[in-house]
Amino acid sequence: MALHASDARPGLRSDGSERNETSRSMISTASETAGLIKDNRLEAVYSKISRRVLSLFVVVVVLNHIDRTNLAYAAPSMNRDLGFGPQTYGLGSSLFFLTFCIFQIPSNLVMVRVGVRRWLSVLLVGWGVAASCFALIYNAPTFFTLRLVLGVFEAGALPAMWYHLSQFYPQERLTKPYMYLTVGILIAQIVGGPLAAGFLAMDGVRGLQGWQWLFMLEGIPSIVMGVVIGLTIPESPQSATWLTDSEKELLATDVSGLNIMGPSVLLRGMHQCNRLATILHLTQLSIATVPCCSDLNHMVVCTNS
Repeated sequence: MALHASDARPGLRSDGSERNETSRSMISTASETAGLIKDNRLEAVYSKISRRVLSLFVVVVVLNHIDRTNLAYAAPSMNRDLGFGPQTYGLGSSLFFLTFCIFQIPSNLVMVRVGVRRWLSVLLVGWGVAASCFALIYNAPTFFTLRLVLGVFEAGALPAMWYHLSQFYPQERLTKPYMYLTVGILIAQIVGGPLAAGFLAMDGVRGLQGWQWLFMLEGIPSIVMGVVIGLTIPESPQSATWLTDSEKELLATDVSGLNIMGPSVLLRGMHQCNRLATILHLTQLSIATVPCCSDLNHMVVCTNS
């Protein structure tokens, strides 16, 4: 009997190990399935965010870039009609970046206090009104004043969008949204020229010059977009009505690393956004003024001849 019992023990151990391996395999398969389901749900959530938030921000970037750089297209005819020389135009063009740099940090501080949705809406309406009012320029002081005002309202736009996207995307997913914002700048550069050419061709319609139509018609969409942003963009993931409760919990878990940021981390991130925005816009200034400077040189040559 003892020998028979001892012969049975290896078989019992073998059956037990097989059951353990089967259990581990089932657990592993269940974990992989659960992870796949979670990944699919997350992808669906981020697809919603891309449609509802990111797509609107891309449009904002396009309008932002068009309203800032359309001065280069309007310059030849505007300078001729108003009698502006290269010095007046150059000073007015650069004044934008004076207030743009000064008001970035104050704008971001206001954004943190009042919320991204309301503040970005105010910025859009403000720079849309300022851009449209360029059609009313009649002398150098009004030109200088409007450039300064435009810089004030555009100063906090890109940092506000970057910060808001960081509330909806974890750090490892932010590269793609930022890339789309950059694509918005490229889109503006592609469509800006043909749009400007079309509006400048309206010269004389209803007694307005082509450059006046250009500023007015390219400023109005920013005002409309400001209203759209104020009505549709959620202040945070938890206030997004187009996300279910389970989707909000899933998103909060995935973005938890950013939601627990301390004030110092937030301020450092905002400072990095400000630095990047300044570099980006200074680069755009150098690019946008090249064709305009050549046009001005051509005007001077023609006048002297």
